[in-house]
Parts: sequence; C-alpha cells; structure tokens
Amino acid sequence: MNTYYSIVFAQIRPSINEKVSVGLLLFNEKSAVFSFSKSKLNFLKKLIPENSITLLKEYIKGIEKSLSDHSKNIIKYQNSIFCIDHLNNTEFSKAYIDYLSNYSNNLVSFSTPAVIDIDVSNESFANLYRLFIEETVDIKHNLSIDLINTAKNTLIKKVSNYVNIDVSISSLEIPELKKPKLIFPKSIDIIGKNGKYFLGQFVDFNKKIDILRANISYYYNFVNELKDIQNSYLIGVQPDKDKATNNEYWDDVKDYPLIKLVPIDELSKLEDQIIENQVKPILS
Repeated sequence: MNTYYSIVFAQIRPSINEKVSVGLLLFNEKSAVFSFSKSKLNFLKKLIPENSITLLKEYIKGIEKSLSDHSKNIIKYQNSIFCIDHLNNTEFSKAYIDYLSNYSNNLVSFSTPAVIDIDVSNESFANLYRLFIEETVDIKHNLSIDLINTAKNTLIKKVSNYVNIDVSISSLEIPELKKPKLIFPKSIDIIGKNGKYFLGQFVDFNKKIDILRANISYYYNFVNELKDIQNSYLIGVQPDKDKATNNEYWDDVKDYPLIKLVPIDELSKLEDQIIENQVKPILS
C-alpha cells in the first residue's frame, strides 16, 4: 500500500505562478492526515483580496469535510484532521489528487502526489509539514490514544446491545473461572457470550515498554483464567516505526495462540463478528 503526499498552495499571482504553500495532505488508501497553516493564511491577507481569503478558507473546510464524510474514525485537533478507514473515498485517491494538481482555479492548487516510504502517522506527517510548510505543527502527539478512544466510542454505538463494554469482572460474575478463583476484579473493555466467551481489549502499543508489557500480560492472564473462549482480541494502532521494541510486541501478539490482533482500521470486522454471532452481554 503506497503512501503519498501533496502540498496545497494558495495562488498569489497566477499569471507568473507565484504561490505560497499553506497545507499538506498525507494519504494512502486507508488513512489520511491534512493540516493547514493558520499563520500563513493570516499573512496572505496582505497579499490577496479579502474575498479570496474567504474562498480559500471555505476550500480548506471543504477538504476537511470530505475527509470526515468518507472516514469512520476522525480526530480533529486545531488546524489538523486525522482520518482512518476510508469508505469509498475516491476524492482522496492518487488519481483524483493527480487531477487536482493539473487543474488550476486561480486560487488553490495541489502538487503532484509523490510516493514516500513512510506510514501515515502523526510523527511522519509532522516531519513533512516542518519541511514543506512551517516549523509549528498542530499535531497531537498522543494520537494513538485518541484513535483508540474514537474507536471505542464507535464500537459502543454499534455493539452495546451485544456485549458489555468497560466492565470489572471477577469470579462473582463468572463462577466458572479456573482455579484459583479470580477474587479481585479485572477491567475488561469488551465481554459477551454466545455459548462461549467473546473478549476484547484496547491497548496503546506506543506506550512505554514496561507499561505495554504489563497491559498485554494483564489481558493474557485474564484470558488464561477462562474456559470456553470463542474469540479473544487485542485491538490497537501499530506502533511508530522508530519504536523497535514496541513493534516487536506488536508482531509477537500475532503469534499468541489464544489472542487475535486487530488493527483499529479493521475494527469493523470485529463489530460484524459480534453482531453475526449474536453475542449477548454477560451482565445485565
């Protein structure tokens, strides 16, 4: 899956192709990040008519709206928007951005999409933004946590009638827990049952190693306490490329016999399984 970036320019004097970079789009077929420079827009007020500034701002809002309308999970932060899991989004395909780069409306233009060997993440976007737009970047550094929270909220809306979400479980709720009995409650993100247990836990794989290890062990130990498990999942965002040990844990989880790893952009598959299997909450 190729990743591309395209620079968004505001035209100052189209007749001589004088322009200023005001925004950046980083995207692949699944995800996209877009951000614009508020300070550059303010600076442009000195160079182009006020009605052109108004149209430019509306154009930028249109980009954000299109990304939002075609994505399942959206994080908006100041002048930036991060979207994952596109839904039939032809507007941000390479072919369409290619078209925009060849089309000029005397106000906004896109550079030809360039292939780049990076993931679509807040860190990679921030580095490109500093290179092409400006030093100050309105990108949130704990984006993976935001994506997890957004995914949780999406999941709650879709499957709250089928499973319990964010509950404390002990042997009082599940008498058949293996010995020794689980006396002290454990917090579980997703639990339901249809003859067998259906479990899920969200984990931030970008956390410090000792915390990440503890979170994975916490869930793994709970899964080992149960009999009759139908499905058990760890849900998260793949760690940033520069976090080698975190990525080792991500890869290791794929080999766990009792647990399946679900990237957040594939969360819809988990939702479908819950609904198709007619899973039911274990707590009323």
